[in-house]
Amino acid sequence: MPLRMLYLLAVALPPLLGSGTWGRTPGLVLEASALIAVVIYDYAFVSVWCFFAAVLASYLCYVFYCLPLPLATTIEPSHAHAVSR
Repeated sequence: MPLRMLYLLAVALPPLLGSGTWGRTPGLVLEASALIAVVIYDYAFVSVWCFFAAVLASYLCYVFYCLPLPLATTIEPSHAHAVSR
């Protein structure tokens, strides 16, 4: 049980400490899923929690898909190599 707690802290704590809600939500869902897996499915904790992690990974794919694209920067061509006539 102590190894499970250390693993949970190592995996779920960084998103919870993030500044945006898009990071806190997965951290909370991850902790809730671990709690459900321990309380209801303790005999199959690893398998059940992996299922919850797969569902959470789908949510994260959606979050990353919805992120705005970075602004495109234009690079002006350099005239240093231009041949003068």
